[in-house]
Amino acid sequence: MAVTRRQKEVIDFLESFVSRNGYSPSFEEIARGMGLKSLATVHKHITNLEKKGMLDRVHNRSRSIDVLPPGARTRSSDRLPLAGRIAAGLPVEATDAGNHLTARCGRESGRLRPRGAR
Repeated sequence: MAVTRRQKEVIDFLESFVSRNGYSPSFEEIARGMGLKSLATVHKHITNLEKKGMLDRVHNRSRSIDVLPPGARTRSSDRLPLAGRIAAGLPVEATDAGNHLTARCGRESGRLRPRGAR
């Protein structure tokens, strides 16, 4: 995905800062190093580069900006977050029939006796 001239400057700054210091810069250091007065502008550039798949970062953690190598760069829409886990298989419908429980799974059905029932 194409980046603007200014976004390319941000990437170049991040790469040189990390190679010099061994850690990622803060937003304040990015602003100072690039001659920007507003942290909102830095945030906008970082967010846009992250959406384009050029950067990776951990939200709410300082110094967590990583420039991704060209082969690993993907659009953020290609990487989906894990939302949770679900059970695999056909749905099971259970109905109460007195002291027995009837379970249906697709075309198969059976009766189960709940523990403690007489």
